[in-house]
Amino acid sequence: MELELVLSPAAASRLPHLKLLAPLKQGRARNRPVRIVWHDSPEAALAADGLALAERREGWRLERMYPGQDLWPPATPAPVLREARDRASLGDAVPETLLPTASFAGRALGLSLLVENEAVELTLLSGTIRGVVDEHQAARLLISGPARETVRLALMLADELPLSVPRTDRKSTRLNYSHANISY
Repeated sequence: MELELVLSPAAASRLPHLKLLAPLKQGRARNRPVRIVWHDSPEAALAADGLALAERREGWRLERMYPGQDLWPPATPAPVLREARDRASLGDAVPETLLPTASFAGRALGLSLLVENEAVELTLLSGTIRGVVDEHQAARLLISGPARETVRLALMLADELPLSVPRTDRKSTRLNYSHANISY
């Protein structure tokens, strides 16, 4: 199971130092840079269809921005519809002409934890989301592992930090970058 939760940048800075995590840690923390650039056509055709095209170091991902007809449980990452190493491999799923519409630049802090004798991965993404006219700090918490232990860790963290479920905006034809999917 994988959960994706929103937290404030101030809360994100406190997360690695929480006492409740100390006895759960397995090994050293991993820290790496993360950069995501979202693209769309000049007419915002992808956003109008509820889609987002994200370019990452690992390649390109076509993702849903809101559930539509698909099942998308709350607090889970956006469904990835297609994934490819290069844009051309996505085929006709994406418009020919693309423009960058927003970006995220930050860091991913990964922790391997042992929760009730089960391995759970916790990844803190924090950085800056930039749009054409605005930028702000953002943070996401990704927790993955067996369902029971993943939920248990999320509840333990919610007792210590103000966590919330990411929002999606079905009515907007523009990606709401304050709540954009910055998972990787």
